[in-house]
Amino acid sequence: MATFTIDTDDDIAAYAAVPANLENAQAFATEKELAKLSAEWPGSRLVQVWNSFAGVAPFTELKPVKKFTTRKIAVARIWEAVQRLFPDGAQPAADVAPAKGKAKNPRPRLPGAPGRKRAPRSGATRKRK
Repeated sequence: MATFTIDTDDDIAAYAAVPANLENAQAFATEKELAKLSAEWPGSRLVQVWNSFAGVAPFTELKPVKKFTTRKIAVARIWEAVQRLFPDGAQPAADVAPAKGKAKNPRPRLPGAPGRKRAPRSGATRKRK
C-alpha cells in the first residue's frame, strides 16, 4: 500500500512504505486518514493543495478552483489526484465500497404500449399546429 506525505509547503509525495524521516511532514495512506489529517486545516489550504495539482502534468485535465462546496468533496478530489503519484503506477486498493449500480425500473413498459403523457398544467395553453 502506498503512503503519502504532505509537508508544510503543501508538497505531496508518494512512497512504497512509510518514510523514516517525517520531519516537517505528515503521512497518510487512505482517504480516511487524509480527512482526519485535514480536519483542522482551513478551507483555503485544501484549495491551495488542489490548485498545486491542477494543470500540471500528469494532472493537465484538472482545473483550479476558488473554493470547494464541502470539505468532504475537497478531500475526495485531492485523494483521487494523489493516487496518480503512486511510485510504480499501480493503484492501491480503495478503502471504500464500490458505488451501487443504477436501479432498474420497477415497472417496465410493455412492448408496443404507448408512453404515459402528462396532463397540461392548469392555466397552460396548447400550441396549435
